[in-house]
Amino acid sequence: MSSTPKKPSAAAETRAARAAARANKVAMDAAAAAAAEQQANAAAAAAAAVAAAPAGAPGAANAPAPDANALMLQMLQQSAAANAALVAEQQQQRLERAEQAAAARQLQLVQNAGPPPRFHGEVDSMKAWTWLESMKKFFEQAELDEDDDEERMKIVAGALKDGAWAWFAAARAAEERAVAAGEAVPLSINKWRDFVKLLTKHYLPVNAEQHAWSRLGALSKGNNSNVTDYTEKFNALCALTNQGADSDTPKLVMYRAGLPSYYLEKCISNNYATLQTAMEAMLLLYNSKHAARSAANEEHKHREDKHRDDKHRHKNHAQHNHTEADTDDSDDERDHAASSSGGSSSAARIAKLEAQLSAMVAASSSNSHNRGGGRGGRGGGARGGRGGGTFPSEGYKRGDGERLNIPEDVAKKRLRANACMKCGEKGHYKNECKNALNTKDVPLN
Repeated sequence: MSSTPKKPSAAAETRAARAAARANKVAMDAAAAAAAEQQANAAAAAAAAVAAAPAGAPGAANAPAPDANALMLQMLQQSAAANAALVAEQQQQRLERAEQAAAARQLQLVQNAGPPPRFHGEVDSMKAWTWLESMKKFFEQAELDEDDDEERMKIVAGALKDGAWAWFAAARAAEERAVAAGEAVPLSINKWRDFVKLLTKHYLPVNAEQHAWSRLGALSKGNNSNVTDYTEKFNALCALTNQGADSDTPKLVMYRAGLPSYYLEKCISNNYATLQTAMEAMLLLYNSKHAARSAANEEHKHREDKHRDDKHRHKNHAQHNHTEADTDDSDDERDHAASSSGGSSSAARIAKLEAQLSAMVAASSSNSHNRGGGRGGRGGGARGGRGGGTFPSEGYKRGDGERLNIPEDVAKKRLRANACMKCGEKGHYKNECKNALNTKDVPLN
C-alpha cells in the first residue's frame, strides 16, 4: 500500500526556490562570461590575421574578403548566445517569482500562527523550558523547518525581551568577534539547535532533572480539574527528566495520582502500559466529555432563552389585554354617567322619535287614500273609473265586485265614493271591514 507523499513545508519551498534562483544565476553568469570570451577570442583571431599579412605584399591591399561561411557561423554563434542569455534571464525571473511566492506564503503562515511567545529571561526557573516548548509549537504551526535557522532566529530575536534580549545580543556580539579573529565557535547563537543548548545552559537550574522531578511530585498532588492543562504541564516536565524506559513507570504512577477521581478510576481499570498511552487516552476521554457537556449546556441555555422569551411575550400580551379592558370600562362608565345625568333628555328624545314615527305612518296612510286613479278616467282617477279620486294601496281591482257577487253598478258607485266594497260604508276599506257583506245599494253621502 503506497503512502501519500508529504507536502513540503513553506520553509522548504522557500529554500528550494532560493537555491534554484541562485544556481540559475550562477549558470547564467557563466554562460554570459563564456559568450563574451568567445566573442573576444574571435575578434582577437581576426585582428591577428590582418596583422600577419605584410604591408607591401602583393595583393595585401586587395586582401580577399572574409569567408561567407565563417561570417555566417559567427553570426549564428552570436545569435545562439543571445538566445541563451534571454532564456536564462526569463528562467531567472520565474525563479525569483517563485521565491517571492514561497516567501509570501511563509509570511502568511507566520502571521496566522499569531505573535510568538515572549521570554524575559527568568533565571533558575522552568519558564525558559516552557518558552522553548511554546516556540517549538509556534514553528510547527508556521511550518518552519528546524534547519531553517535564518527565519527561526529572526522570530526568536523578536520574542526575546529585557534580560533575555541583553543576553542574546551579548552572545551574538561575542560570536562575531570570535569569527573575525578566526577562532572556532563550537555553538553558534545564530543556529536554532545551538541556541536551544545555550539558552538551556544559561537559564535552567543547575540540576534541571532533579528540579523537574520535584515539580512533577508537586503537580501530581495538586487540584488538577482540567485534564488537558495537567497533561501538558506534566509532559513538559517529563521532557527534562531521564528519558530511559526505567523512568516511565514512576512517571505513570505520578500522572495517575494527579488525575481527578473519575479519570483516575478509568486509568487504573484500563491498566495502560506506558505513560504516553495513558496521556492520550485521558485526553481523548476528557475532550469527549467536555464536548458533550458543552453541547448540553448550550441546549439548556437555548431552552432557558426560549422560556424567557415566551414569558416576556405572554407578559406583554397580558398587559395589552388589561389596557384594552381598562379602556372599555372607561367607555362604559362614561356612557353610564351620560345616561344617568341626561335621563330626562333621553326620554324626551324617545317621545319625539315616537311622534315622528306616528306622523310618518299617518302621512303614509294619507298618501294611500289620496293616490290618483288609473289610466282610463277623465280626471285621472282609479283605473277603469271615470271620475277622479284615489284609493289606497289595498285599493280595488277589476273583478272585486264580481268576486263578492255585487252588482256592477253598485260596485262602480262604491268605487267612485271610495267606500268599502264589502259593506258600502265609508271610513274603512275591504281588507279592514268587519261588517257583514252587503250587496245592495246604500245611500252614500
